[in-house]
Amino acid sequence: MESHGSEAAAIAKLTSFALTGCTNSWHVTTVTPGELAIEWTSGYNGTVASTGLTISATRLGVTCNYVSNGTPIGTVTGGSPATIDLQAALPLHTGSSGLCGTGTAKWEGSYKLSSPESLFVDEA
Repeated sequence: MESHGSEAAAIAKLTSFALTGCTNSWHVTTVTPGELAIEWTSGYNGTVASTGLTISATRLGVTCNYVSNGTPIGTVTGGSPATIDLQAALPLHTGSSGLCGTGTAKWEGSYKLSSPESLFVDEA
C-alpha cells in the first residue's frame, strides 16, 4: 500500500473482515468491512484507524451494531514477523439494550503476522 499526494496515511479498502474469540457468547458478523488507514509513527511502526466498518453483535436475541469512523484500532510494530496490537472501542450505531454496553464494543488482542512474512510501515 502506498499513500498518494498529500495524504499522510495509506488507505486499504478491505474485502472482508472477521472477528473470532468473542466472549460471553456473542455472535459477531461483519456487515461492511470498510477500510483501514495506516499512518507512519517512527521506525517501521504505525497506527491503524478504521472507517466504514460495521459489525453486528447478537446475544440472547439482542442485536447491537457498531460502526467505525476514523476510529483508532491499534498499532503495527513492523518487522519479520510484525506485531499487531489491537486496542479499540468501536462506537455503538444502533441498539438500545443494556446488553450493548456503555456505547462501545471493546477489542483487545495482540498477534504476530504470519502472512505476509514481514510488514514495515515506512515514512513517505
